[in-house]
Amino acid sequence: MGASGRGEDMKKMESHRFRPNKKDEAGISNGERAKNAELALRTRNRLMNGVHYSYADDEYGPVDLMADLLHYCDRKGYDGEEVMRSATMHWEAER
Repeated sequence: MGASGRGEDMKKMESHRFRPNKKDEAGISNGERAKNAELALRTRNRLMNGVHYSYADDEYGPVDLMADLLHYCDRKGYDGEEVMRSATMHWEAER
């Protein structure tokens, strides 16, 4: 990767910095949302009794939780891809 590629990567990282105090129209901050997500990850880990995964503190935790939510969508008959598109749109707007 050339120097320009690294510069582009840095711009992407800067544009994706976590802003914990940014609030949405309902007054919920990104910090509160992240705290709720952490609680979901830790609760999932506890429910799994550490038998399957113990990723609550690394990038695989959110991946597995999202995959579990997609299985939930399948069970409920929701379009998982549409749910992910919509969630991504919400996440991008809330950043």
